[in-house]
Amino acid sequence: MIMSFVRSLACILISVAIIFFSSSCTKNKPPPLSQKEALSSVHWQLAAAAEIDKDYEKAASHYNRLYEQHPNDKKVIYGYTRNLRYVGLSNESIKILKTKIIQFPDDINLQMELGKSQLAASLINDASDTLVGVIEKTPERWEAHSALGIIFDRAGNYENAQTAYKRALELSPNNIDVLNNLALSLSQDGRIQQAIEILEKIIQNKSDGPQSRQNLAMLYGLIGKFEKVRTLSQMDLPKELVTRNLLVFQEMKAAP
Repeated sequence: MIMSFVRSLACILISVAIIFFSSSCTKNKPPPLSQKEALSSVHWQLAAAAEIDKDYEKAASHYNRLYEQHPNDKKVIYGYTRNLRYVGLSNESIKILKTKIIQFPDDINLQMELGKSQLAASLINDASDTLVGVIEKTPERWEAHSALGIIFDRAGNYENAQTAYKRALELSPNNIDVLNNLALSLSQDGRIQQAIEILEKIIQNKSDGPQSRQNLAMLYGLIGKFEKVRTLSQMDLPKELVTRNLLVFQEMKAAP
């Protein structure tokens, strides 16, 4: 009889615990999302997924919908203007950013994105002014130094470009994008072997990607190492393009 009472009491306690736990969960459960909030959540997820897949047009489309609903959300502004730049709509990105910088004058991220968009739109003087301003306020921004290096390269000022890239590498060691920019700058400056050494090191460390491989293939082509050009090119490019590129390098090497 005692055992029966204990079992009954245990069952009662378990039932009470379940009721209490269920009640607690119900009480603490957040309210359901509205239709508008749910739709925004979906666009966020789809925008992030599209950007990971490098489908920047689709990402920009989803960010556009988010921007219509949340025009003052800085994360939305960053994502939208960034992807507009990726799809070649830098002037549209600049228009939005200039308006938002008036609204958020101390936001360095918006100013950095403006400098990138101005550079992408070939507004070199504007980009230079913006990037110098970013560096003055936040000298630790490696991407500002790297972007400024690109501007120096375009002007043929390779010494200052390489100084900017090296500063960027001090702030972001082994950054593949900066190393690629530095290698290309060195090659334009006539120091092709140094550029090759940088890119070979990237590949040896297995941190390479298509950009590093094809930059290295190009430099090998310039010094006449055509088999290395073929080997690297075939890793990323279709056969027809590999053949065409090889012919171009061979013609360049044969020219007086």
